[in-house]
Amino acid sequence: MAAQALASAAYQEGGYATAFPFFGAERRGAPVLAFTRIDKKRIFRKTQVLEPDFVVILDETLLDTINVVEGLKKGGMVIVNSARKPEDLDVGIDVKMATVDATTIALEVLKQPSTNSAILGAIAKATGLV
Repeated sequence: MAAQALASAAYQEGGYATAFPFFGAERRGAPVLAFTRIDKKRIFRKTQVLEPDFVVILDETLLDTINVVEGLKKGGMVIVNSARKPEDLDVGIDVKMATVDATTIALEVLKQPSTNSAILGAIAKATGLV
């Protein structure tokens, strides 16, 4: 899972991090939320992130079905797995956007649609966290 890999990278760089998934009541096919907290000091909160600095969307069809920017902090950023340009996507508010075609990258490099792995580089570059 990308959230755990991001947390591990932050820890390897001397930071503190926590990561965990959140699954809804549905059995299969429902969107999965995952949360990562990264800080320079120890993290004690183990709750969902309600006001994120960044939101990463692995399936761009979610942009049309759920409010992906709910609670996003002012000045926050949305990173979307998409072949489209950021200006061609609408998340309903004026926000910094970045896109990366993680699916194609994963298929070309890993020979499988492992978008979690492919999007990690985009997260690192866009956020500067690791």
